[in-house]
Amino acid sequence: MSKRFIAALLALSMCAGFAGCGSVSKGSKEAVNGKTSNTASNNDTTNEGKITILNNLKSENILYHDISVQDSDKPTIEEALMFAELALEQYNAAQSGDAEKYKQTLNFEKVLDSMADSLCISIFVDNSNKDIKSGIASLWGLMLMASADEDKIMDIEKARRSSAKDFDKLIKQLNEDFDPNALEMSLWTKRDSLYPLGNIDDKTIVRIFLYEFQRDENALEVYFNMDVINDEYITSLKNIDAWCIDGDIGLLINDAERKINKFAGMTAEEIDQRLMYEENTLTAQMIYDFVDDYFAQKSSVGEDLKEVLETDFPMCSSSAGLDLRENEPEADGDNYIYSFLTVTAEYNGTVSFGPLDEEKGMPEYVIYTAKDGTATKYPDNSDD
Repeated sequence: MSKRFIAALLALSMCAGFAGCGSVSKGSKEAVNGKTSNTASNNDTTNEGKITILNNLKSENILYHDISVQDSDKPTIEEALMFAELALEQYNAAQSGDAEKYKQTLNFEKVLDSMADSLCISIFVDNSNKDIKSGIASLWGLMLMASADEDKIMDIEKARRSSAKDFDKLIKQLNEDFDPNALEMSLWTKRDSLYPLGNIDDKTIVRIFLYEFQRDENALEVYFNMDVINDEYITSLKNIDAWCIDGDIGLLINDAERKINKFAGMTAEEIDQRLMYEENTLTAQMIYDFVDDYFAQKSSVGEDLKEVLETDFPMCSSSAGLDLRENEPEADGDNYIYSFLTVTAEYNGTVSFGPLDEEKGMPEYVIYTAKDGTATKYPDNSDD
């Protein structure tokens, strides 16, 4: 279970926190198994009272930006599409003030049966060996406990420490009585400030920023942000906790904001290319400023800057560059850049320098080459 979820377990034992769950329609369950459904639902609840999914989005309009540490395994486009559609359902339910539908997107049924087993032990233990399902059950169960009124807290705590059966009964009753207003960090409590999303159709573009992800045999959990690029505006859905267990999914959006759509009239591919260029340019500029500080420090103590470039940055000044996906380099300067950029997996390309600009007292430019091969130079007013 991720460190973020472990921390949340402890925090939620004392106050209401962030979590959420729900259930998806048959079409979206098929998506988890690698099958996509082209049949649109009626954006309503089924006879079982569970939420159905629009299926209006197109997979080619999903822009997938992976910032997670795990590069070899991540949610498929179909899974990402499924989460995106449920997020839209939850936003619409909150924005329209539909408490019943919003609660349905926070459906606890899938994990309720695991809550007693997960929580009838001390919560202040190492949870790292738990599987994803039991970890989610612990988190959601603690959120339910934290949402209870004071009169029920003692009974719940007593049952948790003594009887799994009694605890299970109480936690299910608590779910029946659950009030979404208890979610202090959620869209529901901010519903009065939310704007309508507008038309969601096959032209709507969604950009997903994947921050955390892990999967086991029957479950996965995801933490991501999501931009809905639609009509005149971009609606950013922030800090989304999501999971999928045995084909059922759930999520909770913690925040949202709206801004003007600067990509109006552009295709998903054009938006992706522009965003990648902007991001790589900002990365190259950040590295350039960082290198400037390094050389300024060396200059202040009278070191030969040409020698600094050769001895401290043998990889950055080479034709191959410093590959951030390789092992930590030994040279001080290369290590300086490597350590700064590899705090997260967001920066996983290569870094190379131009020749020394003696007037500036640093390399003439830096080039950041993203893992897709896109190279961006900063500043870009000089030749390679």
